[in-house]
Amino acid sequence: MANNEGKKFEEDFKKSVPSHLLCERYKDSPVQFKRVNNPADYLINSGKFILLVECKSVKGISLPLKNIRDDQVWEMLIRTCKLNTFGGFLINLRQLNETYFVFVEDYVYWLLFVHDRESLSLEWIRKHGYKLASQKKIKRYKYGVQGLLDWVKQQKYVEGGS
Repeated sequence: MANNEGKKFEEDFKKSVPSHLLCERYKDSPVQFKRVNNPADYLINSGKFILLVECKSVKGISLPLKNIRDDQVWEMLIRTCKLNTFGGFLINLRQLNETYFVFVEDYVYWLLFVHDRESLSLEWIRKHGYKLASQKKIKRYKYGVQGLLDWVKQQKYVEGGS
């Protein structure tokens, strides 16, 4: 069982993925100073598409850019060039008890063309993200992952694409 809030968020997210779906955790480096270039924390196979999810949990109401590694964004972008493979950031704003999913390409667009501050603001996250339902179960959370998957399918999925 995790001690820090970020690891608890990751555990709660994984437990919220419907059990009939494949949800794999990318392995982190066991040695803190040796970086592993994983594209995300999780890969979810919905049966129709692949979703890469990088979990970010912050105490405040914005996501500091220092919490997002450039190499990770690049690795995720490379993978999302494939048909029906999508990726993004699951942003847990603990102060507000709100959680949003933002597509990686929306983040990159902001980074390249807007980038007006050193963090993703609450206003931007709310405008460009999908808010996940969440329910507190005593001390831990259950997230509406199926709702997220339905939204991603509606936004991005290409039926029978080639």
